[in-house]
Amino acid sequence: MSGEIKSAIEEKITAARAVITSEDVNQIRKTTAELMDLALGHSVHHLKQLYEYMSQAGMEPLDKLEDADFQGVAVPTELF
Repeated sequence: MSGEIKSAIEEKITAARAVITSEDVNQIRKTTAELMDLALGHSVHHLKQLYEYMSQAGMEPLDKLEDADFQGVAVPTELF
């Protein structure tokens, strides 16, 4: 990596660190369980989007999961 590129990257990292304070980090800290819940909800949301695209293309998934299968999973109500 050239010295010029490395310097530019280091400047960007320094600028980003100056914007994020320790107070910000403490406010967004999540437990492992909370992070897993977020990841699960995100995955389910994408799965529902995939089901919608498949439907628009005239395809029906085999063994499609239903809303009851997602009970207890926090998923955004809007599909897109």
